Amino acid sequence: MIYANHAATSWPKPPEVLEAVDRALREPPCEVERSGAAGGRDVRTACREALATLFNAPDPAGVILTGGSTHALNLLLDGLLRDGGHAVTTTVEHNSVLRPLFRLRKESGAQLTLVACDGQGRLDPDDIVSAMTPATKAVVVNHSSNVTGAVADLAPVGAACRERGIPFVVDASQSAGCQPVDMEKCLVDALAFAGHKGLGGPAGVGGAVLSPNLRFRPIMVGGTGIRSDLLEQPATLPLLYEAGTPNFPGIAGLEAGVRRCLRTGVAAIGARLQDLMDRLWSGLEAIDGARLFGGPPKGRAAVQSFLLEGMDPADTGYVLQESYGIVCRAGLHCAPLVHKALGTEEKGTVRLSLGFSNTEEEVDRMVEAAREMAAALKSRG
Repeated sequence: MIYANHAATSWPKPPEVLEAVDRALREPPCEVERSGAAGGRDVRTACREALATLFNAPDPAGVILTGGSTHALNLLLDGLLRDGGHAVTTTVEHNSVLRPLFRLRKESGAQLTLVACDGQGRLDPDDIVSAMTPATKAVVVNHSSNVTGAVADLAPVGAACRERGIPFVVDASQSAGCQPVDMEKCLVDALAFAGHKGLGGPAGVGGAVLSPNLRFRPIMVGGTGIRSDLLEQPATLPLLYEAGTPNFPGIAGLEAGVRRCLRTGVAAIGARLQDLMDRLWSGLEAIDGARLFGGPPKGRAAVQSFLLEGMDPADTGYVLQESYGIVCRAGLHCAPLVHKALGTEEKGTVRLSLGFSNTEEEVDRMVEAAREMAAALKSRG
């Protein structure tokens, strides 16, 4: 089997991630703030420190560990726009951004400006800056598209937001661990990340990374194991946004995945993925009857959407898996507005998304499978 669905979730998980999850389940958890097992390793603090290093965040205490990037994005958007106001976002966004924003528009009267991408899913940062107004309370940008692999230029947007005092929120669900994300350099105020994609961790863990001055109302309150005398949530970070029993096995696996990224180097991971993407693009582009989305691969994430002329994308995905053993994804990929820009809003695309574990030989087999399918379609006339 060839796994080419890393934009959905990474697989296989690195051995150190599996070992960390297993160890966390077998050993008593170390809850620093709570009474419990003596000794042990404070995995939450270690994970926060690793993530702060990865994203060049100003303070590990601002790393909020959640149930995933969807949880983190809901936390951020609800906190910033619960009382209404204007938000700038883009048509490249995943439903984890769009649905919370549209719900806030309905329930709190929030106003939304959707900055359009071009026909290949690319954004112009000048368009985002031009959409800001004195009433803007948040700017939300997807760093890397899970449909086209287009990577947004964050620095100009961050600079404009900082100049205007507007919180800049970045959805790094797809890019974390695959492309460098520097919060200090790009002036990012809040970053959401998924633990199970490029970071190689298990599903069900992710988080938000906050700048020191950003505060808003949490969406959930409850036990923290410290200051239990208070009838209100403690105001210090990260306790303000972390209520309930932590997902210790997930956090342990996440930390192991982040440490692996740091050892390998995100730049090296990105270069490896770029080489694979160049190979995939050049092979698919040469196929008569294949339509590729996203433009040339240079500077894009390792995500390639395509269609075969005369074949429904759902059927293409099914044949790739059942006849060739290639696991991919077909459909709208939870990002309906970018599909509208691509002209694929009815049925979506076939998406091959690569990971660090893929090989050149596997990419060649993907290309050969698509070539054989396209030739068969042509022969039927």
